Amino acid sequence: MKRLQHFLALAALAGFATAAQTLDVTNQAAILAAAKAATPYLKKHFDGNVGGVVNNNGIGAWLEQYGDKRYVVQWHESGMYWDLFYTYYSYTGDGQYNAWVDKNVQLSLGDYNGQMGFLDQMSAISGRWNDDIGWWGIAMISAAEGSIGGIVAPGDISEGHNPKYVDVGSATHSQMFENWETGCGGGIFWARDRSAKKESDRYYKSAITNAQHVEMSARLMVLTGDKKYQTAFDQVYDWTMTHLADQATYAVYDGLDNRSCMKDSKQYSYYSGELLAGLAIMYKATQTQKYLDEANKHFLHISSAFTRNSVLYDPQCDLEKCKQPTGFLWAIYKSFSVFYEVASADNKAQITSIMQASANDVFKNCDSDWNCIRQLSADTDFTLWDGTNVRDQFETVAMLNSLAVMSGAKITQRKQDTTPAPATPAASAKKENSGSNTLMYAGIGGGVGLLILIAAISVCYSRGKKRSKEQREHELSRRIHDDATLNRTRVGRNEDLQAGPQMNQRNGSLKHDASLHEQTWQKEYDQRPPQQYQPQQFQYQQQQQQPYGAQQFQPQQFQPQQFQGQQFQGQQFQGQQFHQPPPQFHQPPPQQAQQPYQEYAYAPRG
Repeated sequence: MKRLQHFLALAALAGFATAAQTLDVTNQAAILAAAKAATPYLKKHFDGNVGGVVNNNGIGAWLEQYGDKRYVVQWHESGMYWDLFYTYYSYTGDGQYNAWVDKNVQLSLGDYNGQMGFLDQMSAISGRWNDDIGWWGIAMISAAEGSIGGIVAPGDISEGHNPKYVDVGSATHSQMFENWETGCGGGIFWARDRSAKKESDRYYKSAITNAQHVEMSARLMVLTGDKKYQTAFDQVYDWTMTHLADQATYAVYDGLDNRSCMKDSKQYSYYSGELLAGLAIMYKATQTQKYLDEANKHFLHISSAFTRNSVLYDPQCDLEKCKQPTGFLWAIYKSFSVFYEVASADNKAQITSIMQASANDVFKNCDSDWNCIRQLSADTDFTLWDGTNVRDQFETVAMLNSLAVMSGAKITQRKQDTTPAPATPAASAKKENSGSNTLMYAGIGGGVGLLILIAAISVCYSRGKKRSKEQREHELSRRIHDDATLNRTRVGRNEDLQAGPQMNQRNGSLKHDASLHEQTWQKEYDQRPPQQYQPQQFQYQQQQQQPYGAQQFQPQQFQPQQFQGQQFQGQQFQGQQFHQPPPQFHQPPPQQAQQPYQEYAYAPRG
């Protein structure tokens, strides 16, 4: 009997330790406490390693690929990851993670046509796609919303690598719009590579890319007060609803092929979420009724099409294999939190009901410390090598951030802390050695000797800093090139895509052939003629407000205007043709020793 009692006691303790968390989604104090407890687990594994493999790629993002078939967190999801920390800070003021996050974002920055963002000359052509950089741009906007004139890494000043958050967000917004094209009435291309071997990669205009741009436009208008962002909002939103949506139900489809204008009928929740968030923000900023009317229609569609027993989910994942958690719902959580503030009483009640049921589902794997990371089988994809499913914590913090805002926690701009990020062991040793040398030399001389020493150190520091910047840019370019050489596709979609007008055969898959790309990329690159690549200089088209489906994109002359601290000259739109110098490329630098490709790959898209 005593043994039985002991066994039952142990079982009860074990059950308590793994019991699901529950939370009243209207209790702000409880939500803030949960967010504070959960966020350390969000950070826990990024700087760790499994089996001797470091979990991050050394240039500010999770390591996507450990081997031929093991993916962890995709590059675009790393942008979402940093956004979770910036959003957490914006409503809590808890800045303990800021320097660490900024340090990693700084490593990912590149100079593309004089603007600091998440592209460089190589990745702008092949590698990073417009929705990928969009998630990183959204993270920068979240950072700007939580800081007064905030810059990237204020505690680690490095020439050219401390741009303002808002400037990086705006540059990304502009870079995405470079790929707006007038075929099928307009729209922003998904991929940046117009010469990709797979034709569908060249011609697809995705809903998510355009929906991200809509949300970014609304938030940038609020941050800057510049009405050009409202013009951009209207232009991209109107095109999306005219060409990618069912205007009776407000279902938004995955995208279209720019050759046939035929839509891919798949539906995922995240583009509806991005559109709803943008509309709610724009209505709050302008009090223009049409934005609220549109938001109400999107909410009605989301609440009916993407819930099951009041729990948010993606029905498409019943038809295909999706990673879990999918990441699609993070945009829905965010959109509900901002829409809640402007919603009617009935819609508020429905949002509360849906978020309560969904929160219960998300938190079911959380322990008493708010560690929600499951330990899955070691052969499960999108986990660490031992099956640690780090993306579970992404889902938890995304939900808690949204519940905090929905409960009334205010996003507040604060003065930045300029404390440097903790140094790596190697950097610490270097600083200790440098300090010891300085003391030694200072003890030898005095007066003039000390002045000479200080001058010498100053020169060495300046040169070393310049070399450090050059090395960082070279390493970033090299690894982005490695990224561009390997496969990327949507999870669970048909990998043997045959491009053509029949979009149902497309099955949503967009994937580069990795082995073929590895074998042929270098040969083709070497054969490209030396050219100078020029930035495309787009400005948004001003349209008359008309019912969706009736807009005409009229050619017109745009005057020069100030944009992102640079003077952009207007250019004449000629129907679908832009008049500008032919694109050119820099002659590539001498080839370095080839590095292994497999560690820095674009994973299947999801």
